[in-house]
Amino acid sequence: MDNLEKSIKMICRTCGNDHFSILDEDIHDLKNAPDETKIKCSDCGLVTTKAELIEDNSHIIDSNMEDLKKEAIKKLEKDLKKLFK
Repeated sequence: MDNLEKSIKMICRTCGNDHFSILDEDIHDLKNAPDETKIKCSDCGLVTTKAELIEDNSHIIDSNMEDLKKEAIKKLEKDLKKLFK
């Protein structure tokens, strides 16, 4: 089965913007950054942490995870049908 990947846009809890900048100049990749990494909304200027941003967007993450699970199950069923033909 192929790897399934999905990108999820995180949004600012204040303005709904999806562009952020990392305030720590030593960190260049938010995906692998520690949870306490400070980030700033590029629109309204809200400063938050990576962990808080994830918590604020947990409903979006959960919804996307459910979609990904369904997609994986469909793919697995399709692969199994091909295998047993």
